[in-house]
Amino acid sequence: MCAGDGQEVQLQMINEVYKDGRYKEAITGYEKIVEAGFTSVPLHFNLANAYFKTNQLGPAVLHYEKALQLDPKDEDALHNLEILHEQLVDDTDQLPEFFLAAWWKKVTLFFSSLTWSALCILCLWLAVAGFLVWLFGKEKKRKRLGFGIGIGFVPLSLLLLVLAFSRADLEQNSGYAVVLKREVSLQSAPDEQSASVQPLHEGAKVRLLDQISDWYKVRLGNGEQGWLQQEDLGKI
Repeated sequence: MCAGDGQEVQLQMINEVYKDGRYKEAITGYEKIVEAGFTSVPLHFNLANAYFKTNQLGPAVLHYEKALQLDPKDEDALHNLEILHEQLVDDTDQLPEFFLAAWWKKVTLFFSSLTWSALCILCLWLAVAGFLVWLFGKEKKRKRLGFGIGIGFVPLSLLLLVLAFSRADLEQNSGYAVVLKREVSLQSAPDEQSASVQPLHEGAKVRLLDQISDWYKVRLGNGEQGWLQQEDLGKI
C-alpha cells in the first residue's frame, strides 16, 4: 500500500530527522509507517540506511531486500546491499534456482503487478474489439482479421493475468527471510532442546520451506536445512 497525503507529510518530516543524522529517531518513525501497512522503495531504502548507520545489520539487510522486492533494478539499494554483505559473518549467497523457475521469476519481476494488470486489461479489450469486428464486420477479410485478433489476444491476456498474480504474490511474500538477531542457532528440529546444526548471524538470508507453530524450516545458501524461531527472522 502506498502512503496517502497524511503519511507523505509524516514521511517528509521523518526524512528531515534522518538528514539531521538522528537515525534512531528516524528508525522509530519509519517503522511506524511500515507497521501501518504503507510501503515504497524510498521508505525501505531510508530505513535500511538508518539501520546500517546504527550498525544493525540484520534489519538493514531486511529493508534493502524489501526495497528490491518492490524494484529489483534499484541501483542504490543493490549497491548498498553489496557493501553491507562484506560486513556479514555468514555467506548469504543462495543456491541457483531451476533455470525455468529463474526465467519465470525474471519475467515476472520485469513489471509491477499494477503494470501487468493494466496490460492484461488492454489485451482483453483488444480481444473483445477483435471479436466484435468478426461478429459485425461486413467484409470477409476484416472479419477474419478481427477473429485472428480476438483469438490471439485472449491467451495473451490470460498469460498477463497470471504474471500479474505472480508479481503480486512476490510483492507480498518472497519466500525468503533475514536473520535479525546477532547470533541464533539453526536447530535440527522445531524444538529448543533439539541438536544445533550450526550458528547463524544477523543478515543471513534464508529460504522459507515450512512452518510449524512459531518455527520455520529454512534452507541456507549452502543447501543446509534446519529450523529457526519466527521471532529471530524478518520476512522479506
